[in-house]
Amino acid sequence: MYAGCRSAGIGCIECKGWAADALIEAIAPLQERRKKYEQNPRLAWDILEAGSAKARTIAEETLRQARDAMGMSQEYEASANKAGAQSSK
Repeated sequence: MYAGCRSAGIGCIECKGWAADALIEAIAPLQERRKKYEQNPRLAWDILEAGSAKARTIAEETLRQARDAMGMSQEYEASANKAGAQSSK
């Protein structure tokens, strides 16, 4: 096909037709899978929610490790300067 296209042995319309046919064939499985979610959108939302929950769990653990490494707490701790300034009023 490449040689025929480069040498003008075939026309552009014919070449584009072959390319379009190849593209349609390549995306056909994707379109088939998409139909399942189009018919039941809740399936897609369930996948997104499960992924979000999994990511949240991993992120919480990562943040816990980062806080531990920095000696930080999740609890509010007033700074010594502010606590002293408020008690002197």
